[in-house]
Amino acid sequence: VGNYYLSQLMLRKSWHLDEYIQVLENMPDLLAMSGAVREALSAVQVDMLVHGNATEDAARDFAEIFCNNLKRLGAKPLPELRKKEVTKLPKESTTVFEFDLAKLNPAQENCCTQVVYQVGKTNEDFKRDACLSLSCHIAHVSAFQKLRTELQLGYIVQAFPAVTEDVCGFSVLVQGNREHPKDVDQLIEEWLADFGQELEAMSDENFRKNVQALVTERTQRYSRLVQETTRHWAEILPRRYNFSRIVDATEALQNIQKEEVIEFFKEYLAQGAASRRKLSVRVLGTSAGDVKSEVEEPDVLLTSLEDLRRFHGA
Repeated sequence: VGNYYLSQLMLRKSWHLDEYIQVLENMPDLLAMSGAVREALSAVQVDMLVHGNATEDAARDFAEIFCNNLKRLGAKPLPELRKKEVTKLPKESTTVFEFDLAKLNPAQENCCTQVVYQVGKTNEDFKRDACLSLSCHIAHVSAFQKLRTELQLGYIVQAFPAVTEDVCGFSVLVQGNREHPKDVDQLIEEWLADFGQELEAMSDENFRKNVQALVTERTQRYSRLVQETTRHWAEILPRRYNFSRIVDATEALQNIQKEEVIEFFKEYLAQGAASRRKLSVRVLGTSAGDVKSEVEEPDVLLTSLEDLRRFHGA
């Protein structure tokens, strides 16, 4: 549920399930549906990946067959590709989205808190991308130790890169029934401040070990074809088509310095950072009781689909 509303907030002009249901409950007649389908297929962009035991000629032949069938339906090439619009979070403030899941499902006692610190577009600055990836790699162990092992906030605690289309960020996820999400958010902030000090205190030797571990993870051979296929689609779907990104990103990672990661932390993640853009998604289970989140300006609180639409229009 948290991931669903995260995508709803981050992707502008995306439909909500309630909106799909409303259309389905008021279905047009078959003739109108047929007309709508033909209009939708009148101009298309085809991205096809043929991967595995196939030659280039076989791939081209298959693509030609597929495209010819679309042409017989009247389809023409799309004159301009529409890119999905990703929400740019406001700077130096927190956007909070709170969803009361307990109201819909009284059997769900667990709450979920996910915070995302939006950084920017991937592939624009490979050094910045490397700083983000390495920060998440180091933070994963640190966050689990503090938030899961010591504070026991939830049975799921993760720190990882958050990517929406071609926009990336630093994310922390906590799921459990011990604390209200608003309090978990505050505890994440306290851990994050400590994590900044951990980075500064880290020895050069330990830092290089983390770099090498991430490089090894990035460059290990795939054991299954689906893993490589997934990597290719990760470039195709957001229409980046940068199939050498792993090579470029790995080179930037190998050359990264500890001071650069610390500067990245101070620029994008630290409390009061100049380029900090924070989103806090809070899903309330029954363990949250009747307590709701409250915010003070310049922070923003969203609690409904209507709030999301107004936020997108702001």
